[in-house]
Formats: sequence, C-alpha cells, structure tokens
Amino acid sequence: MVLVQYILTGVSAFGVVSNLINIVVYTKMGFSETSNINFLALSLADLVTVLYMLITALGHIPAVVKLDIPVAPFSVQNIMVPILYPAMAISSWVTALISTERCMCIAYPLKVRSGSRFGSVL
Repeated sequence: MVLVQYILTGVSAFGVVSNLINIVVYTKMGFSETSNINFLALSLADLVTVLYMLITALGHIPAVVKLDIPVAPFSVQNIMVPILYPAMAISSWVTALISTERCMCIAYPLKVRSGSRFGSVL
C-alpha cells in the first residue's frame, strides 16, 4: 500500500508539472484558435484534479504524516473538495467539446471555418 502511495505521488507530481507546461505553452500560443482555448481549459481543469490527487497521496505517506506540518494535508483536501467536482465536470465537458469539434471538422471539412471564434459551421 505504501508503494502505491509513492507511485501515485510521482504520477501526480508529473501531472502537475505537465499541466503547468501545457498552460504556459497554450498561453504563449495565444487565444486566436478555439483549439488552443479548449486545450488550455482542459489543462487548467486537469491541474486542479491532479493537485487534489497529489495532496491526497502526500497525506497518506508515512514519512509526511510524521512531519509536524501546521496545515494538515487533509484540511487542504477538505477545502479543495468543492473545487474538485466542478473541475472534473468541466474537464469532461471540454473533452466532449473537443471531440465534437474534431468530428465536425471531419464530417464537414469545407463548411467548418478554420480559426473561427467558436468553431461554428458556415
């Protein structure tokens, strides 16, 4: 069980770093294309979810539990719960939006405007 916590901590930390890199890259690319906006929103929502997983994983590692931290990971975890479920829902909806947008580009290649504000069909 302890090994699983260490693996979960490593995967969560990798997810935090990866999402932060994605956020920086998509911000520098600009907001002229809808796909950049969609992937930025997905990275932000996933960042919240992965941060929650990281805090939860850290709270279960025995070495961290023995530390005398003034703010316990479980109290931070309880604060993040009202943010977690909306972030997960946003992540699901943005994924559905990206899939729908890609499907429209395949189904109607000449009718979908490239670089349009909201990917609307002509």
